[in-house]
Amino acid sequence: MKLIFGMACDGPFYPDFPGTGEGVVDEAVVGPSGLVGTLEIQLGLTAPRIAEAARVACYAAKMRAALEARPDLFFARSARLDPWAAADALLGWRDDLVAAGWTGGAVGSDRPDALALVEATGARLPPGLADRALEVCGALADRPSIAIESVRLVEPRAPIEPRWAGLVDALEGCGVRILE
Repeated sequence: MKLIFGMACDGPFYPDFPGTGEGVVDEAVVGPSGLVGTLEIQLGLTAPRIAEAARVACYAAKMRAALEARPDLFFARSARLDPWAAADALLGWRDDLVAAGWTGGAVGSDRPDALALVEATGARLPPGLADRALEVCGALADRPSIAIESVRLVEPRAPIEPRWAGLVDALEGCGVRILE
């Protein structure tokens, strides 16, 4: 399989396949979600996907539980005024932290530590794209045999966000040719 990877290539885009004919076999244009999904299939890491709205609802419940334990958390007022928007924003921050290597624990700073409290409270949060990408990177560390011959990068390699650069590096470590 040959992939073309671009940061903006998830969802509808043109062209939807690499080539000039009517279509191609064993080639695809993928963005971050498409790359993670393709790798999950090859690595046997598939699981039912949870809608982002369900993740936000779960995070809102976790926030409420954390606020019962600590009503002075920095997001308390926002959570009272608009719990859905607050949960959506904090979940985005949480996912960015996970993508940057945060493991969910306290780090000695007020806001990340408040998110760590939310993380530890209530039901387990369904995995988001950042969680899934980290799981794929972990599986690729064992250097499994995968059916991807090459990945052509749409953007130059140097400025790719660290979370995706790490995934590209892990693919290269498994013998996949990375083409800029």
